Amino acid sequence: MFQELLMALNGFPGSIFFDSPDGMKVSSCIPNLHPAEKSIMERLCVLASKYKYLRDFIKKYKFKTSPDEKEIHGLYLQSLCCGLEIVLNVYQEDLVEMEKEILKDPFLPLTHFLKLEKYSSLFQVLCDIVAEIVKEKVHGCRILDLLFNHSNSGIPLVEVSMNKIMQHCHAVLFRQVFCWMMNGYIEDPYQEFFIQPENAKKSPGSTPTIETASTMGKYTIQPSLLPSYIPSSLSSKILFVGEYVAILGAAEDSESYSLFLKKEHVFAKKIEKLLSKPSFSLLCFETTIDDIRKCAAERLWQVIVKGANVVHHLKIMKDFYLLGRGELYLNFIVEANQLLKMPVTTNAETDANKLFQTIARRTYPDDESITDKFHVTLLNQNKHIKNVDKEMLSKLKVESGWSSIGLIYDVPHPLHILITPSVIDRYNMIFRFLLSVRKVQIDLHQHWALQMRIKGAGVESALMPFWKLRSHMSFLVDNIQYYILVDVLESCFSNLMDKMETVKDFEEIQQYHDRFLTSVTSQCFLELWTVHHSLEEILEICSSFCTLVTRISLPPSQKDLVVFENLKLNFQRQTSLLFRVLSGVRSHQVSPHLAQLLLRIDYNKYLSSCGGQLGGNKGANI
Repeated sequence: MFQELLMALNGFPGSIFFDSPDGMKVSSCIPNLHPAEKSIMERLCVLASKYKYLRDFIKKYKFKTSPDEKEIHGLYLQSLCCGLEIVLNVYQEDLVEMEKEILKDPFLPLTHFLKLEKYSSLFQVLCDIVAEIVKEKVHGCRILDLLFNHSNSGIPLVEVSMNKIMQHCHAVLFRQVFCWMMNGYIEDPYQEFFIQPENAKKSPGSTPTIETASTMGKYTIQPSLLPSYIPSSLSSKILFVGEYVAILGAAEDSESYSLFLKKEHVFAKKIEKLLSKPSFSLLCFETTIDDIRKCAAERLWQVIVKGANVVHHLKIMKDFYLLGRGELYLNFIVEANQLLKMPVTTNAETDANKLFQTIARRTYPDDESITDKFHVTLLNQNKHIKNVDKEMLSKLKVESGWSSIGLIYDVPHPLHILITPSVIDRYNMIFRFLLSVRKVQIDLHQHWALQMRIKGAGVESALMPFWKLRSHMSFLVDNIQYYILVDVLESCFSNLMDKMETVKDFEEIQQYHDRFLTSVTSQCFLELWTVHHSLEEILEICSSFCTLVTRISLPPSQKDLVVFENLKLNFQRQTSLLFRVLSGVRSHQVSPHLAQLLLRIDYNKYLSSCGGQLGGNKGANI
């Protein structure tokens, strides 16, 4: 009977211990069986059933390679089976020792088998894991998460065994991470890795292929496949390094990539060291990732800064997005005003882009390669409007082309890793604000020229309030523009260029460029609602004033005078509000910039002498 019990414990039922839908059972035909002995046998049958369940799982999935939607599969599943097999081998060795003991002493009691019950808790945990994998079809790196969640049981045998199993599964993860970070491609035939091509889906029967970051395009992190014990910041580093390396490999000058690959054996040894550890160490894993990242970032710096001349491209972006080429936007604002002051129509974007390209080529006559990379876009959802009713426009608040304008930049390879779509969006947010200030400034200056032309025509007294208000508006807008150009754009960009000369790491370039955009956004108050809203209202009032003066009759009609008085009153209110905000905010983060803007618009104390309000009769002439 003991021999048949040993066979049952090894997963092979017989006549005494037979298999049933509920697991192994003890036959009722055994004569003279004491109830205590039957109880022990039933406990051992439970253990044998769990072992057989695990062994059958290993047999079914260890060598399963063909993808099937109805069946679980994958490298992590195979590694799990290998780990389970090693853990169960320890149990089998105990069975062999027990058989030797029984052969030496045939009179050993049945209770001698109870020392195998130490595996009961372990087998229960393993069966729970396997059952969940089968039921939920747990796939890829999610298996690691499942193992990790069951590893902290407080039972030494369970923890040691779980670490052995996880060590096998981590071998797949580490090698996938290493392959991605060293070569910039994914060898992932079953889509198990937490980094996947964006919008990539393969059919279950498709042939496994190796895809590179340079050929497949953008890769993303799949949160559902990322183990919970790996921080998202660390997974982002892994993603970025693979993208860096793909760019290095695709660069025209492959010297940097060759130098990077020379350290492959060094990093391979570090990965092997991680594999040899009995338990997963996040600190060691992160340190290894950082070492590879640092090396890749240094090599990519050579490609981006020296090969692609990133400084030159940043200067070009400053010229276009930050209005660095003043003559370009002076001509564009004047020539495109009639087109873009109207709501966006079907052909408005095409017409605006043609006009922009024409003016840009006049500004850059010897370098069409620069102008061809920039295109005007109108970010408006009302492009379906074909006919515009001017009377309706005067009643409805409709977004114009100026308020929806943006620039598209065809970023050359490999600068797309630095100048990403999100970065372009940030540039466009700044661009629209700068363009709105510059446009209002130009409009006000044009009306000063109009004032000079009609001087002496006998209408000075009737239009004097208009010219005085225009003078106040121009005074304020000119000083806001001076603050933006000198204190914000030139200062921040100069700091960025200084940093570019000292950094030797691509990630530092990214960080400094991000800080540059953050500084410009902050110092232009684009995210400080009280100031930004006040500036927008002032610019809108100034623009409405210019529209009024353009269509005004001489002498002004009563209707025009009423509109003028409303604009004047609103301008007084908004300048007073702006002055109070600039004088009253004491936040440590923004107060230096608020103080600097206040200094620019009140440099001669004229605003203070007017009580912080422009457009009224109080105060001396500017």
